[in-house]
Amino acid sequence: MAAGTDGDPHTVQEDGGGDFLTLNAALSDVAIDTNHFIEIQGSWTNDDTAACTVADTGLTIRTAGTSKHAGLVVNDGASSEGHYRLVKTSGGHCITVNQTGCTINDLVVKQGQTGASDECIRMAASGGATLNINSCIIWGSVGGSSNDQNGIFASGITCTINVTNCQVYGFSRSGICSQGGANATITYNINSCSIWDNGYDDNDYDTGGCATKQSNSNATTLWNIYNTICVGNHTSSANTGNATNAADFNDNAASGSTVTWNIDYSIGSDLSLSAQDSGAVGSLEQHNHTDDNTKSSDGDWVIFEDITSTPFDLRLQSHTYNEAENMHSTGTGAGLSIPSTDIVGTSRATAYECGSFTIAVAGGGANPKGPLGHPFLGPFGGPIA
Repeated sequence: MAAGTDGDPHTVQEDGGGDFLTLNAALSDVAIDTNHFIEIQGSWTNDDTAACTVADTGLTIRTAGTSKHAGLVVNDGASSEGHYRLVKTSGGHCITVNQTGCTINDLVVKQGQTGASDECIRMAASGGATLNINSCIIWGSVGGSSNDQNGIFASGITCTINVTNCQVYGFSRSGICSQGGANATITYNINSCSIWDNGYDDNDYDTGGCATKQSNSNATTLWNIYNTICVGNHTSSANTGNATNAADFNDNAASGSTVTWNIDYSIGSDLSLSAQDSGAVGSLEQHNHTDDNTKSSDGDWVIFEDITSTPFDLRLQSHTYNEAENMHSTGTGAGLSIPSTDIVGTSRATAYECGSFTIAVAGGGANPKGPLGHPFLGPFGGPIA
C-alpha cells in the first residue's frame, strides 16, 4: 500500500488498479492515519454509493486526473460521466467528518435519498475543529423530497468550516446551514462560491441559501462571505413577513443568541443581504438570474450557462449585462482573500468574476456596471458615496 503522503497517497480506483475500490473502503482501513492523503484516480463508470466517515485527524481527500470533475455535472443518471461522484440514494449522510483538520478537494457529492436530516457533508467534530471544502460540487435532488436537508451542515458544536470555490444547489432545506447550540460557536468562511436554488422544504424555518437556526440564547454563528453568488433560493411560508428570514441569507435565531454576517463583494437576489449586513461592501442584491444570453438591456442580471434543466450548469456566460462578470477588483473582503484559481483551476484575472467560476476569455464586451459605475450597497443598502 502507498505511504499515504502528499507525494505517495493512498489511491482509490474503480478498476481495481489502486489501493482501494471505494472512498469508504479507504476511510475504513486501519492503515489510514493522521495527516494522510487519499487520492481518487482514473475514469469512473459508476457512482460511488457508500456513506463515508472521516475518523482521522488532518486527512486530505482529493481527486486527480480523469476522476476530477470539469466544473459541472452532465447527467443525473446512475452512471458517472467519467469523473468520480459520491452519490447517496438510501440512508445517511454522504460524508460525516468526526476529526479536525480535514480537507476535501474537487469532489462531486450528491445527496439523493429521502431520510430525515441527511446531509451531503456533516461536520461533527467539535472543540474548535476545522474543515476545508475546496472546489467541490455539492448537489441535492432539486425540488425533490423535503428530507434532503442541507448541503453543508454543523449543529451544536464549536468549529470553523472553510468553503472555497464550491457550488451548492438543489437542497430542500438549505445549501449551507448552521444550527448553533449552547455555548458553541460555528464559523463559516464562504469564499468565491455559487449557491443556487435551495430551500424547498416548507416545514422548516432554516431554509434558503445560507441559513441559521439557533434555539439557544447563548449560541453563536459567524458568517464571513466574500465574492459569492447566492441567488434563486427559496424560503418557508412560515418566514413570510420577517425581513431577516428571506431566502438567500436566512437568520432564524433565538432571542439573545448571536449571529454576525460579514458579506462583501457578493450578489443576492432578494433583500436579505442588506437585512443581515447593513454595512456590506461592494455587494449587489435584488438581482435577477437567467441563462438567456439574448438580453439586450440592463436588468441586474446574473447570467449562468444553464439553470433551466437539471443538473444545472453554474458557469458564467460572458455578456455585456452579466453583472457577475468583471464585478470588482478588490482581492479581500469579509476577512478573506481571493483564491488564485477558480473551481476548475483557471487563473483569476484582477477583474474578478463573482462566484466559483472565472471567465477565461471575455467575449461579451465590458460590463457597463463595473466597479466604478455601479451603486454598490453601502450602509442600510444605499449606494456607497
